[in-house]
Amino acid sequence: MVQNILKEKGFTIFRKDSWLNDDKELKKILKIAEKRIFFYNLISLSGLRNFIDIFKRKVFKIKTSKVFLVELLKKSEYHKIKSLSKITKNPFIISTVKNYLGKNAKLTGLGLWYSKKLNIKYHKSQLFHLDKKGEYIKVFICLSNINASNGAFTFIDAFETKKFFQNKENVLKTTSLKFDDVSINSFFNNDKINRFTGSFGDITFCDTTRCLHQGSRVSRGYRIMLMMVFSNTQMKGDKSSEILI
Repeated sequence: MVQNILKEKGFTIFRKDSWLNDDKELKKILKIAEKRIFFYNLISLSGLRNFIDIFKRKVFKIKTSKVFLVELLKKSEYHKIKSLSKITKNPFIISTVKNYLGKNAKLTGLGLWYSKKLNIKYHKSQLFHLDKKGEYIKVFICLSNINASNGAFTFIDAFETKKFFQNKENVLKTTSLKFDDVSINSFFNNDKINRFTGSFGDITFCDTTRCLHQGSRVSRGYRIMLMMVFSNTQMKGDKSSEILI
């Protein structure tokens, strides 16, 4: 039943009690996140964060990350934090992923994300879009209480997304396109727009190559999310894969 829903709609959601018997490893990850968020906010208040970003951009020609989405993990850190490895190898997650992608699917990306309110115009992944074409699925786990106001992952199921593109004959069907709320709301009724809201430990699987989606829109409070990418092939140029190196 679960796999049929996932294949048809491109997503499925579970509450913590239905998939996770012991949440101690997830709590360890949350503690790591909270500690790093404390220091990140401290640096941001001091103004040092802006200096570091400018230095990276001007001297090393490194593009700064999305300002609305803070990655709390560093390159190669996956192998140093045992709790991350244990969660990504959870039998329920692995079986769900492999039933969808096939037995060769493996973890190819990982992110521990923090988003808070910023007075900026929505852009990049805050706008509705599809990810690059490929055979992969993303898994999102709430590490904080998430609601419609603090950055809920928001998406349209695969069936409705397909209809959207079929009716947009004058639009080039490329995954680089971003769609603003006016375009989305003029086509979809509100009941077609899904929001992954919930509590610590709730999880969703979503094929972001088939489901229009956006996230990290925080108008109040903050959001902490663990994200995993499972794929049959390595995703070239994906920053989340560097954490696994």
